[in-house]
Formats: sequence, C-alpha cells, structure tokens
Amino acid sequence: MTDRSNYIKIRVGKFMPKGDEIYADENGKLKASPEFSEILHEADSQFREPIITFINDEIGLHNWSVKFNQFDTDGKIYDVRISCNTDEEAIKIKSIIIDKIKGLQFNWLNRSDLS
Repeated sequence: MTDRSNYIKIRVGKFMPKGDEIYADENGKLKASPEFSEILHEADSQFREPIITFINDEIGLHNWSVKFNQFDTDGKIYDVRISCNTDEEAIKIKSIIIDKIKGLQFNWLNRSDLS
C-alpha cells in the first residue's frame, strides 16, 4: 500500500463500447477515445462518491484501495478487489460498499474470505 496522499483509492474498470479502441500516443502511452475516457471518469465518480468519506472515516486516509471491474455486459455485476492492511479493515470496507451502493452484485476478491 502507499502513504501517498494523491493516490487514487477507488477505481472502476468498464467494458469498452463496441467499435471503440485503445491507441498509443506519440510517446507510446496507451490512450482511450475521449468518449470512453468520459465513461470511466463518470463511473469512478459514481462508485467513489457514496463510499469514500465513510471508508476514510473508518480506515483512514491512507493504506487502502478498492478496484471495481465490470464482470457482465449489463454492468450489474462487478469484481471488487479490496486492498488494505488487515482482514478487519477489508470486512469494514466491504460492509460500507454493500450499505452505500445498491442495485449491483459484487464478487469479492481479497486475501481473506469475505463471504
């Protein structure tokens, strides 16, 4: 984990729309179309806003992150990878996500059993 204060703690991976593509810019860095970049930006906000304050209050500002990756084509199921220092923190983060983000199904991924 990191103690960097500018570390992005919540990220969302979405399926790329059909016909869209990733390309390399002049420096060789991979880029997505502006439309897909906007989809990712909006998804990050949609998932981050309901939970970040509660996780920061419970766990602290550093040493945790959550990555949501779309699992199905409808965007209703997400794999969730929780990274933090202890299993107790992971269970607290899981419970905050369940409480604050409704209408989605989650597959929990962590170094411990979160079922």
